[in-house]
Amino acid sequence: MDFYVNKQEFRDAVRLWYYWAIPDSGARFTVDHAMICRRGRFIRRRHNELRDLEAELLNMVCYDVEVEPGFQPAT
Repeated sequence: MDFYVNKQEFRDAVRLWYYWAIPDSGARFTVDHAMICRRGRFIRRRHNELRDLEAELLNMVCYDVEVEPGFQPAT
């Protein structure tokens, strides 16, 4: 069910729940904002979910389906 979240995702969830302002922006954090904001992680997460679903479906009819690994975190 993917209930494990990192610190940033937890902060985003709290801001969304309490309708708090986004730091350095002043705008309110809403679901609409989360879905279109390019600085957030929701767009990438939606992309990855679609990628994984497509790979799973293709794996049913093809035998050598692979998904590229993600980037390593920058330190």
